[in-house]
Amino acid sequence: MNRYISLGIAMLAGAAIGAAAVGGLHAQGKPKAYLVTELQVLDAAATAAYGPKVQATQKAAGGA
Repeated sequence: MNRYISLGIAMLAGAAIGAAAVGGLHAQGKPKAYLVTELQVLDAAATAAYGPKVQATQKAAGGA
């Protein structure tokens, strides 16, 4: 009977350690995301009107 109790305690301790490890992983910060693009301007007037709107949206979302 003592063997079953010690096995049960070991299982509970392992589950607690695993839960703490998973909690620690979830608490880590989120990695940054980067986007690299290439662009060819076909209509300069449309680009001039579109550019400030894109920059405002990126700043509102926390971008640079």
